[in-house]
Amino acid sequence: MAGLYDNAWVEIFLIDLNNQDKKIWTKKGLISEIKIQGERITANVKSILSLFDQALGSFYSENCRASFVLIQNVKCKLTSSST
Repeated sequence: MAGLYDNAWVEIFLIDLNNQDKKIWTKKGLISEIKIQGERITANVKSILSLFDQALGSFYSENCRASFVLIQNVKCKLTSSST
């Protein structure tokens, strides 16, 4: 189940059994993490606005941001010996 329901849209609400057309919304959002402990399942629900906190791409500039502490930098494919 790891990652299977990540970012699944969920709607949590209460209903009156005598009038099921009326719903009282308690939470709407995206599943961010599910924990299973025995027969207990816990799901964290995050707001749709949390999508704005995620990085969607990279920033580019004239200066190189790569760090050559490692033998090869994955971002730009250069090695420290090629500089």
